Amino acid sequence: MTSDFMTELNRPAFLGNQIDRPPPTVDVVSGGPTGVLLSGPYVPDVPDKAVDNVVAAGLKNWLTFAERQSLAMASERAAVATTGAPVAWTATDGTGTATAKGSAVAVTQPFRSLRGEICRDVRQAFDKDNLPHAQTVSLCRSEIATGERLWTVATPD
Repeated sequence: MTSDFMTELNRPAFLGNQIDRPPPTVDVVSGGPTGVLLSGPYVPDVPDKAVDNVVAAGLKNWLTFAERQSLAMASERAAVATTGAPVAWTATDGTGTATAKGSAVAVTQPFRSLRGEICRDVRQAFDKDNLPHAQTVSLCRSEIATGERLWTVATPD
């Protein structure tokens, strides 16, 4: 064991700090119809391995990977947008033809889960093959393996 680890271990409340980590900070700026917008850094492109962590389970089977990726990126942006402001997305095939299109919209104000995570309910919707699909999911801000923070599907309790 390293001396840094032993110093950390001997510090008061070591175990408590490991189990009950403090919640992440929330950046708030003035603006929007309610006077406040949730903002902060978000990943402009959702990493391929994390795409399915952002899309609602009931919608995944209807979409190709490229379509899920477009929906995931729109959902990331919707999570920090004004409540009720849709973020549109369109997925295209290799010829430029639209294969699916839809939107993601935050339907609640940001809230904290019981574990202290910052969460928001987002409605994910799309039309594909002339059939509409929609589902509302709770997205919570969480750290992924690369150290970046994403809004991922979670249970906020």
